[in-house]
Amino acid sequence: MKRAAIIVIAAACAAHAEDFRSKAPIALQGTDPFQRIQLPVEAYREGRADLGDLRVLNGRGEAVPMAFVGEAVPEREKPVTVRLPQFAVTSPAGTAPQGRVDVQVRTLADGTLMSVQQRAPGKASPAQPSAYFLDASQLKFPIGALIFDWEVKPGSEIVKVNVEASDDLRDWRPAASRATLVRLEQAGQTLSQTQVPLFASRAKYYRVTGSANPFILRSVDAESAPATVRQEQPSKMTTAAATRTPEGDFVFDLEARLPVEALRVVFRETNSVAPFEISARDGPNAAWRHVTTATFYRISREGTEITSPFIEVRAQPAREWRLHPQVKSASEGQAPSLEVKWRPAEIVFVAKGDPPFTLAFGDREARATSIPVSSLMPGYERGNERKLAFATVGAVSTAPPPPPPLQIFGMTPRKAGLWAVLLVGVLVLGFMAWRLMGQMKAK
Repeated sequence: MKRAAIIVIAAACAAHAEDFRSKAPIALQGTDPFQRIQLPVEAYREGRADLGDLRVLNGRGEAVPMAFVGEAVPEREKPVTVRLPQFAVTSPAGTAPQGRVDVQVRTLADGTLMSVQQRAPGKASPAQPSAYFLDASQLKFPIGALIFDWEVKPGSEIVKVNVEASDDLRDWRPAASRATLVRLEQAGQTLSQTQVPLFASRAKYYRVTGSANPFILRSVDAESAPATVRQEQPSKMTTAAATRTPEGDFVFDLEARLPVEALRVVFRETNSVAPFEISARDGPNAAWRHVTTATFYRISREGTEITSPFIEVRAQPAREWRLHPQVKSASEGQAPSLEVKWRPAEIVFVAKGDPPFTLAFGDREARATSIPVSSLMPGYERGNERKLAFATVGAVSTAPPPPPPLQIFGMTPRKAGLWAVLLVGVLVLGFMAWRLMGQMKAK
C-alpha cells in the first residue's frame, strides 16, 4: 500500500512539473542573502499578464522564496504651492542686461528681502524690467518646480528663461538654463507650458531673466518637490509606430504588456495640434478601456520648436494603445508615433542554495508562488527592500513556442494527466478501503 501511495505522489509531482520557456542568469550583488532584481522587458512579453509564473531557481533547479517589491512608483503626496515675493530689477529702455546686474539689496534679520534697487548712476531714463529676484528664504521645503505667470504679448508667447540660485545674493549658481515657457493659441487650441523643473532645489533666493523684450513677470509660485526619500530606478522609454484603422484611429502595439506611467504623441509634421481620446487594452481580443483625453502638439514659431510634454497615466498595464482623433483633420496626414515611459517591477529573493541563480518565466499554467515582502524579510520595516542593491539579470534566452498540444477528450495533455492522477488516486484509496473492510469482517 505504501508503495502505491508513493507512486501516486510521484505521478502528481510529475504532472505539476513546470516548463519555463524563458530563462536569464542572475549575477548576485555582494553576500547579502536578500537580493533585488528588476524584471526584463521579456517578462512582460513572454510571461503571464499577472507575472504569476515568475520563479528564481538555484543551481539545483529549486525555486527559492521571492516577493514583489510592491508599486514601483509610490503614490506621491499632493504638492504644496506657495507664491514667492518678487522684486524687479530695471534697466534703461531698449537695453538688455549684460553680465552681472549691479543692485542694492535690503534684507531683514531672517533673510527676507525688503527691497531691490539697481545702482544706475547718471541721469535716469525710462526703464523696463531686466531681471527678477524671488525670495524663497521662508520656504520649508525643497522646490520641485517654479510656475510662471507673465504678460503674454506679441513676441512673448514663447519665452526662454534662465533661473539662478543663491544663498547670499552675491554668488549665483545655475538652476535652469533656457527653459521654455509657452502660452499661445493655435487652431482653436490653447497651448501652455508654465513650469520650470528645479528637481528639489534648496536656496534662499532665485534670479530670473527672460529672452523676451520686455519680459513682464506677473507672479511665480514655488511647488514642493515630491516627498519621497527612497531611491527609484529611472523609467524606461519605448517608441511604437501606428497602425491606422478604417475608422481613422491610430493603434500602437508595444509588443508587451508594459506598465505605462506616462506617454506622449510625436508628430512627424511641424505645426500639428490635435486632441485625442486615449484608450488601452491587454491584447487584440480584449475590450478597450478609456484612459484619458489630452491635446498634443508640435509647434515651430520664431525659430523655436516646442513639443507637448509627457502626460502621466498612473501605471496603466497594457499592450495596445489607441488614439481616437476628436477632430477630423487629426486623422489626416502622416501617422504619429507614440512614446511611453514605464518602470519595470522588482522582486526580492533569498539566495538559498548553490549558484548559479536563474530567473525563469513563460509557463502559462504555473501557479503563483510569491509571498508578501513583509513575510520574506525578518523584522521588516516599510522601504527596507528598496535599500538592497540590484543584482544583475543577464540576457534572456527563450525557447521556440511548442507545437499546439494534442487534445485528449478536449483537454491538453497536462490537464488529462492531472485527471488521470486523480482517478488513479481515487482507485487506490478505494482499493485500500475495500481491503480494510475485508480485514475487519475476517476478525
